[in-house]
Amino acid sequence: MISMYTDAHVHILDTIEELDSQNIENPIFKTFDKEIFFCASANEAGRFEVQEKLCRENTGNFILSFGVHPQCPIENEIPYLEKLINSKKIAAIGECGFDLFDEHYKSTLEEQKKVWKVQLELALKSGLPIVVHCRKGLHLIFDDVKTIKKINAVIFHGWAGSVNEARSLLKKGVNAYFCIGKGLLRGQKTQIETAANLEENRILTETDAPYMRLKEEKFSLPTDIKKVFSELAEIRAESAGFLNYDEQNYKNYTEDLKVSIFENFKKAYSIDFKRNVNVKGN
Repeated sequence: MISMYTDAHVHILDTIEELDSQNIENPIFKTFDKEIFFCASANEAGRFEVQEKLCRENTGNFILSFGVHPQCPIENEIPYLEKLINSKKIAAIGECGFDLFDEHYKSTLEEQKKVWKVQLELALKSGLPIVVHCRKGLHLIFDDVKTIKKINAVIFHGWAGSVNEARSLLKKGVNAYFCIGKGLLRGQKTQIETAANLEENRILTETDAPYMRLKEEKFSLPTDIKKVFSELAEIRAESAGFLNYDEQNYKNYTEDLKVSIFENFKKAYSIDFKRNVNVKGN
């Protein structure tokens, strides 16, 4: 069975720009990797178009998302989002959601609610999944559970909730997937708990490059998904009591997990490889 590393949420253009600003040679070469299939996100029309062009020129292993980010909850981009939906250029709506991390973001809550509602309506109408950004606003997601359980898939980028909260969403009928990222590598307790205990068919991996970084790093790279997956595999193997496997059996275990997460990615984003024009089989 074909399998690849999968990055459920990454900012390709932002990554290239960050590498360029650091005067790092060959930023495009360092951004794209033939072993990784990814969903690249943007929240401004112009940046989406540049990012789409870069992806098409450098890989076939990608899909795109576009949404009104809660940190910049303006309605101006909604018509462009509708245009992308109608032209079938995106595989998901987002990032969308809530950010109540500090007083500045809290002050825009009403605007966040407004663009959130619009994007939920578009997801329901189009059948597209949503990619959720949520910081300190999970209660607001639960408030709308009757609506979001009607959406084809809900992908929680940067999941910071508990396993019980994840399972509660699933029990309420939400077709939810939960992204595990570099929080594993910096010892984030809730991410480790989710990585160890959440049902395998609900887990996705992500980098959020260039933003999800370790303390000693200036930025993240999409290739960090390999480190994330390796840590995830070790945590799950230990939780299941499989670390006593010999080398070949452990390798088989990790490959099976990789296949499983790849399948989750395809289901969450409704990817049909026979019909997906981006896939070139690099």
